[in-house]
Amino acid sequence: MVKVKICGITNLDDAIYACDCGADALGFNFYERSLRYISPRKARKIIDQLPAFVQTVGIFVEDTAQEINDICEETGITLAQAHDERMRVKDLLKIKPRVMKTFRVGPDFKLPDVKWYFERTGINTFLFDAFHEKMQGGTGKQIKAEQVKQIVDGVSKYASAVIAGGLNEKNVAGIVKAVRPYGIDVASGIESAIGKKDHRKMKHFIERAKTA
Repeated sequence: MVKVKICGITNLDDAIYACDCGADALGFNFYERSLRYISPRKARKIIDQLPAFVQTVGIFVEDTAQEINDICEETGITLAQAHDERMRVKDLLKIKPRVMKTFRVGPDFKLPDVKWYFERTGINTFLFDAFHEKMQGGTGKQIKAEQVKQIVDGVSKYASAVIAGGLNEKNVAGIVKAVRPYGIDVASGIESAIGKKDHRKMKHFIERAKTA
């Protein structure tokens, strides 16, 4: 069964409802320029009230390894989602929690690069999001269907592939059936406003993903 990550959590109400609906992971965005930014202090208050089975994921874009470690320790985050394309292997290896590296799938994306990082870092979960020149996720843009299939088929031979970008309650079942990723990630596709989840959409999204 596919794993579901609800990203861009900014409040306790959405977090608890996502857990009640069967979400496997919740994402907290610590990138200060993000429209869904949450402070570490506020994130900690939410995380302290979550059930133990839910994976807590921190989204990091321009932070150093030490800054990531500090925020994870402060908040209780157990998985660091690393977006910075400039972060070197030696810095990724300094991150103490488990790491999920993100690739933005644009004109310069090359599938062999994923295995290159896997072999040098031991990272075994990778998230693939649609490329946007100005935004790091939560754009609503979607990776082309044939490219998603190619990515999942290639990466699944040695690691877990999580798909993000343009997913919503209407298309998620079809995508899960077509490519069978390890996990899927949604933020803007189930919102009523930026940073606020539509609970009906979220419930349907999780149900349809899990039963596809």
